[in-house]
Amino acid sequence: RGERSRSDDLYFDIVTNAELGKFFPTDYGLRIPLFFSYTNQVSTPEYNPLMPDIEMNSALANLSRNQRDSLLRVTQDYTTRKSFNLTNVRKIRTNIDKPVRPWDIENFSATYAYSQYYHRDYLTAISLQKNYRAALDYTFSSSGETFIEPLKNVFKKKYQSLLRDFNFNLMPSLLNFRIDVNRIYNENTLRDNSPDNFLPSMGTLYNKNFTMNRIYGISWNLTKSLKLDFNATNYSIVDEPDGRLDGLKRDTLWENFWRLGRTTDYNHMLNITYSLPISKIPGLDWVNVDARYGAQFTWQTEPLLS
Repeated sequence: RGERSRSDDLYFDIVTNAELGKFFPTDYGLRIPLFFSYTNQVSTPEYNPLMPDIEMNSALANLSRNQRDSLLRVTQDYTTRKSFNLTNVRKIRTNIDKPVRPWDIENFSATYAYSQYYHRDYLTAISLQKNYRAALDYTFSSSGETFIEPLKNVFKKKYQSLLRDFNFNLMPSLLNFRIDVNRIYNENTLRDNSPDNFLPSMGTLYNKNFTMNRIYGISWNLTKSLKLDFNATNYSIVDEPDGRLDGLKRDTLWENFWRLGRTTDYNHMLNITYSLPISKIPGLDWVNVDARYGAQFTWQTEPLLS
């Protein structure tokens, strides 16, 4: 047997996707993907939870406007969700004939995302969760390597090939850097609606986590025979003061943020590969010998004392 709903429910939802880069001239090459959503849910119970034998309409009938708003705020089941994303915002290359340089703006891309969940009902005064995410990415990939050979026209005899082929490269073949920032903020407060409750109130509970990750990488053919590869990762925590952030607490948080947080894990790897020029020696042009040196370093912090 079906049961009738014991509440009046109102639901509102809006979702949109847009490419904001379309508002700029095509030759700008801008890509700005936007996503936005908003959801609102309100459920009004048929009976007043504070006095279960009285219908909500009767409980509201003889109240002033402010009193009605106060009662509804306590008794309604209210939820909102918000989300806002700008993902992989960048400028694409519009002139493919232009050489790729490390300082080109096209090497960068950025992302920002924010979401919020808010809820209250008869038992919960506030349940709030906020999620923040931001990322900045830089990647440079050389379109071609140019080796400088300053002695090429100085030593021309065959047995002088070892000196003649001396070379070096001023431009790395790959450079990359990425920083990811993630913050989660939770706040929960329960109501004390029972006069018989003898337990002490727990007050507002907070759960916060603020992390920052950085990734570095470089690949460089220093010469035709010598190659360098280096990669590093740094994981850090941005320490937050206890409780709700306001005044000096907010200033402290931003100070810790601009210091790039407190490093908890760091790791890097280094590889150097060298092709010995044995083939340049007369009679040994059929021999190839490669030498490689690798190193790794890892560091972890100890937990903070409580």
